[in-house]
Amino acid sequence: KLLCRFYEPTSGRITINGIDLKDISMESWYGALALLAQDYQTYKFKVKDIIRLGRIEDAGSDADIKNSAVQSDADEFIQKWEQSYEQQIGVEFTGGIDPSQGQKQKLALARALFRKAFITILDEPTASVDAKAEKQIFDQLEKVMGSDKTLILISHRFATVRNADKIAVI
Repeated sequence: KLLCRFYEPTSGRITINGIDLKDISMESWYGALALLAQDYQTYKFKVKDIIRLGRIEDAGSDADIKNSAVQSDADEFIQKWEQSYEQQIGVEFTGGIDPSQGQKQKLALARALFRKAFITILDEPTASVDAKAEKQIFDQLEKVMGSDKTLILISHRFATVRNADKIAVI
């Protein structure tokens, strides 16, 4: 939450490439940041619009949306839904469905990845998925993050972070 500037440090400072975070404009900083918090929001829109919320200022193409879903391991189940990316989420809507908790988490991850942010923070991004799905997601993340981006994973499970360049135990 400090890195996201939800709170200011009470002592010390946070620097990005030697620049104090408080000296970086909020707009600029938020443009470089993607966050999937442990208590993410589930929206009741069409699947493509849920993912598109990750970068609302630039709607992106349908191919960009699908690519984010593939990266989050969500495309497989989305393709099985009757309406695919046009599927309405929320049983209170005509034809709407209620995805499983794991599916909701993968949709939220797709939304975060759709931002194509310089820094992506994922707090327990696979807590609601099985071990096989978790491995697939992290294999994809390794491919898409690249050396020009930073991925910060917060997890209670060592298996989640074992391939990280740096691990901090707090």
